[in-house]
Amino acid sequence: MYTIKLATIEDLDDIIRLNEEAFGDRRELAWSWDVKYIKRSINYNRYIMLVDGIMVGAIHYFKEKHKLYLSSIAIFKEYRGLEYGRELMRFLEKQARKLKRDSIELEARKVNAGFYMKLGYIPDYSSLNTSGYMTYEKRLDMH
Repeated sequence: MYTIKLATIEDLDDIIRLNEEAFGDRRELAWSWDVKYIKRSINYNRYIMLVDGIMVGAIHYFKEKHKLYLSSIAIFKEYRGLEYGRELMRFLEKQARKLKRDSIELEARKVNAGFYMKLGYIPDYSSLNTSGYMTYEKRLDMH
């Protein structure tokens, strides 16, 4: 069983460790790993997932006028493949509906296309950049 809760300053070290593991090879591209940025975003749409009191992953988003923008999602390597990423995305979709946002947009590496497409996110192939990132969007049923 897992729980998802708003991150607090007490979670900072685990979030930094997670982001370094998940984004460390692309720091120049993933501004969300920056320690100063993470400190500023604690308590602001940054959630962590706990399993038996241990942080296994995190998600961070921004609210825009009609949509949510997924800033980052990461799962520690030892917990990947156990559906926690999928559950964090379901949580994000629930948040979007609760906040009356009708879509979610994100930018992710093309190698992660399968994960997002299985969840109903549509890739915009014209957005593919030289770093291998492209935009995905999912329109939400608001019922």
